[in-house]
Amino acid sequence: MAGRSALRAADQRYRERSRLNDDLRSQFRAAGWQALVVIPLHSGFRWQGVITIAWSEAHAISAEEEYVFQALVQRLSSVVTSRRAYLAEEEARRETEARARELETVAKVSAAATTRLNVDELLHTVCSLTQANFNLQQANVYLLDEAGERLKLATDQQASAQPVTPIQHSISIDDETDLIARAARERRGLILNLADEGKPACSEMAVPMVLAGRLIGVLYLASSEAHRFTEADIQVMGTLTDLIAVAVENARLYEKAQALAVLEERARLARELHDSVSQALYGIGLGARTARMLLDRDPSRVAEPLDYVLSQAEAGLTEMRALIFQLRPESIENEGLVTVLAKQASSMRARHGIQVSTELCDEPELSLEIKQALYLVAREALHNTVKHAQARHVNIGLECCDDHCQLEIEDDGIGFDPSDLKPGHYGLHTMAERVAQVKGEFSVDSAPGRGTTIRVVIPTA
Repeated sequence: MAGRSALRAADQRYRERSRLNDDLRSQFRAAGWQALVVIPLHSGFRWQGVITIAWSEAHAISAEEEYVFQALVQRLSSVVTSRRAYLAEEEARRETEARARELETVAKVSAAATTRLNVDELLHTVCSLTQANFNLQQANVYLLDEAGERLKLATDQQASAQPVTPIQHSISIDDETDLIARAARERRGLILNLADEGKPACSEMAVPMVLAGRLIGVLYLASSEAHRFTEADIQVMGTLTDLIAVAVENARLYEKAQALAVLEERARLARELHDSVSQALYGIGLGARTARMLLDRDPSRVAEPLDYVLSQAEAGLTEMRALIFQLRPESIENEGLVTVLAKQASSMRARHGIQVSTELCDEPELSLEIKQALYLVAREALHNTVKHAQARHVNIGLECCDDHCQLEIEDDGIGFDPSDLKPGHYGLHTMAERVAQVKGEFSVDSAPGRGTTIRVVIPTA
């Protein structure tokens, strides 16, 4: 078998040499050369090239020249082989470095996707990173509208001061001529290279963002370099768009949750105003009317309804201060977590007549985010206690050490079965989500007839 391979290789070299000689003879006659030496270059069975030496006059090759030519063949064959190996190695190195930069960009986008919960900010960051790290002129994201009919530009135009292609703000998904629309319909990455009719060379690529079989949008990239994108780029960008799709969906869900939380907070404040301040104002009105009536009939009895009015006014003022305090989380930053928890306990005693004891450590060295999470959990837990527990006593405990901080809210109320939550206990889910956002652990210990203990443990190390 080895002998046959050698014969085939030798025959191939003979055919190539014969074809080359025919070409050179044609050039020889056209150029008017009088003498010509053709020196083939090959390494092993691989053809490397050819050296031609021509004379405009008749020339006889001397033995010395023949010796030089043979030495030249050996040296140049080795040099060409080495040079080609070096160039191949350099090309492989550049390709490896390029892929490393691409993977680094994917990692940066992944990090951005986990830290940004605003859709506009997320997409701006993604496009900026992609454009800078891949050296592109344009990087934009188009999101599919709710009707599923049009792709809307979701990023600003600053990604390219001089766009390679005109920026479209809205594209019909049924547009047969548009690359972005085609990528959306076909659910696959597409590449387009333009360098015709005197137009500037450019390359375009559109990669769909799909999540669970549902189209989210399209990532569009453009470069002023011809043939800039390859199938390997589509694979890399496919990984990128998968991350973007998940991040966009998470950001949208977060925004919906935030909007729902605002509505729930408004409803809670409305209930608080109705149950407390409105009742105080009603009492003030009733006492004032009584005092006005007694002023004409029996002025000596006016003091009693006026005292009632004053007590209701003080109660209403206390309620309003408590509500305003809840609306100003910056108080935690100014006064500290321990102080606001103590004020929450005092407010609960005054407003609901429940005995509240506190076991609070010194002000801990925690981030504002963790302090706010702990305060909001405590507030929600105390609200649930007042609304559902029928408790006579509540204890608020806060203990912090080197590696964690623990908040505990314990009451002696009627308790409940945590595995069988009723609609009124949805606040537990909100508390658990707040704790999860600061990487803490949330637990509920309760049973019918034996009270409830809510415990939060947040690592600080």
